[in-house]
Amino acid sequence: MTAQRPHVVVLAGSNGNKSRRSNMVENEFDPIDRAFAEGIPIDQGIEEGVQQALQRHKRAGNPIVVWQDGKMLWIAAEEIEIQDEGE
Repeated sequence: MTAQRPHVVVLAGSNGNKSRRSNMVENEFDPIDRAFAEGIPIDQGIEEGVQQALQRHKRAGNPIVVWQDGKMLWIAAEEIEIQDEGE
């Protein structure tokens, strides 16, 4: 019997609302710099992607790994918590 490799979801967080050109006047930002400066659309997109990945793992019965207290922690599929649409 061959052991299956576990599926892993990498959760990423924002590094704040800093742009690589934060010293520029707001109207001088190009669209990508503006998105990074505002942060909200990027953060929302990341959160959406994470929730979709969690749903897929839970449905498929695949565990995930999270970083907690300086260690990797395996979460069984049945213990994965999914946020409601309104949260």
